[in-house]
Amino acid sequence: MAVTRVWFAGISNCDEQFVFRNQDRRAHDIYVEDFNDGIVETHVLVGTSIELYAEVIAGCFKTKSNFAKEVIRAYKKMCGLDKDTEIKGIKFNFNDVEILVTKENANVKDIIKQYYDGIKAC
Repeated sequence: MAVTRVWFAGISNCDEQFVFRNQDRRAHDIYVEDFNDGIVETHVLVGTSIELYAEVIAGCFKTKSNFAKEVIRAYKKMCGLDKDTEIKGIKFNFNDVEILVTKENANVKDIIKQYYDGIKAC
């Protein structure tokens, strides 16, 4: 599984999401809608597969990922976020299934399983 490394590109003009460009140009960028109580809420772009998005999100929890550092740095700069804040999880909605990824379940297989379990429950 790949390590997700990003850089803060700014705030989207149309919907005020924080845009983090993925350094791996083959992978999707990450659009952050909100960051509260340690949970980062992301927006999945149309046309994204669950397999690819699961890989990007799981990569955010890898030791060499800078995702948490960049999100916290951007929110401190733009919103005055408390410096003791840490990321506990990443939440996103994929085809009406809400998925929460934490360090404990941050692997592609578990994320995809959450998605398909959610579909079965509907």
